[in-house]
Amino acid sequence: MFKCKDIGYRASDYLAGEMNLSERVRFRLHLSICRNCQRFMQQMHLLHDTLPQHQFPEPDDTQIEKWVKGLE
Repeated sequence: MFKCKDIGYRASDYLAGEMNLSERVRFRLHLSICRNCQRFMQQMHLLHDTLPQHQFPEPDDTQIEKWVKGLE
């Protein structure tokens, strides 16, 4: 069975369908008994369902230069 930290590390894999059957079963088993991870996954589902709908513009060269200068 997965531990809470495993749920955090593998949540994106689960949502993307990138787990084999055994991993999905262990993932779901942990969720069935852990309220904290249930809440975490509810939040992850919201993000996963919401973010792909938003189109983020590509930054232009000027914006990239500003970001780089801000890091220096």
